[in-house]
Amino acid sequence: MADFFRILIVSSLGLSWGHSSIYTPKTEICWTTKEIPVVDYSDLTLEDFYTNYSNYPLIIKGLASQWPAFNWSFDSIGESCPEANIVSMKFEMGNWGSLGAEKEENFAAFAKSLGEETCLMEDCSRYGFDFQIVDECPELTHDFKIPRFFSQCLLQKAFRKEAPEDPFLVKYSWPTLMMGPTGTRSEAHYDQEGLPFWMAVFEGKKIFRIIPPAENQPLIEEGSDFPGVLRDSVRSAILPEAFKKHYYYDFEMFRPMEYVDKYPRICDLTVREGFVEAGDIIYIPNSSPHGAVNLSPTIAVTANYASPIDIVATRFYRHRCEEREKRSNYQSICHTLDNLGKLEFDDVNYFEYAGSSFEDWCLRRQRAYNQWGKVWTSHRERGLTIEKQHKSLLQFCTRMGYVLKLK
Repeated sequence: MADFFRILIVSSLGLSWGHSSIYTPKTEICWTTKEIPVVDYSDLTLEDFYTNYSNYPLIIKGLASQWPAFNWSFDSIGESCPEANIVSMKFEMGNWGSLGAEKEENFAAFAKSLGEETCLMEDCSRYGFDFQIVDECPELTHDFKIPRFFSQCLLQKAFRKEAPEDPFLVKYSWPTLMMGPTGTRSEAHYDQEGLPFWMAVFEGKKIFRIIPPAENQPLIEEGSDFPGVLRDSVRSAILPEAFKKHYYYDFEMFRPMEYVDKYPRICDLTVREGFVEAGDIIYIPNSSPHGAVNLSPTIAVTANYASPIDIVATRFYRHRCEEREKRSNYQSICHTLDNLGKLEFDDVNYFEYAGSSFEDWCLRRQRAYNQWGKVWTSHRERGLTIEKQHKSLLQFCTRMGYVLKLK
């Protein structure tokens, strides 16, 4: 009976379990495939990372297995925040990452369905995406670290003063949580402003395909506002004829041969491919189109970041400061660059990363929720979300020994 349900579910995803299950294997693709380097976390120094790997994808083996989050299960994370909601998405070409059809679902129910032997969701092609841990389930923030390689972020530093009280400053919510069943995927896309990112996988296995600019120089041309690696231009995109606005591509990285007639230069690409398992962290550099497929039900946390010692990132933001109005957000970033002081790269928890003590964060977020509740009283759906997040904050801060009063 279990095999029957497995076949039924896979068929509903448009997949097969033959040699071409879920994705086209690299041996059947015309582009050049190279493996993503894999380094054990105990062998990787900060100097080594920024000297040898910052322009290339990298899998850091075993680092995430050192944290309590490595013991997360689909049941346990759901029990941590039973009233939270997660936005799920499904494969839909013509959108960022080929993800669309947003739907809000109960976080615990979504997680529990992934932990079953067979998927029990109504739609097993839905991917739980960008769950804002700090607002929806702050209990989980103590279970993982921001690795030292990524612990200094210009965006966090530039906006940390006002961030706890700004409901729209999404960057303050990084890292976020991702969770999805077998076969769910994101297709070829850039992240916001071409930012690099890291992802720690705590459950399951993923395959990544990445197009690093450093290995695709002949295919970089005038495109969008991304930092160009090893080029002078900050307006560059790889394979621009297939690039669409809103940071996505009009072809599938995991079934690329279907698009070669339309975009012949797909065959000229150099693509890095690698498998990321529970306990691993993957790093993807600036302006690198990428996609991933969940090969089994997965739980991961992820964050974009901009390192102050990343030459490509700092050049990009300097250019933006010169180009944009002085009152723009970019000026805050450049002001931060001019006043960095001493940088210390350590594994840090969320609150250290956000530049706030736990007590200060609880107090300022409490004030923010009070204000947001007044602002959103006329918007029922948003008002209910604010009320629910406020309740979650109060419960969490109280459990951690910091008592707040609901006003």
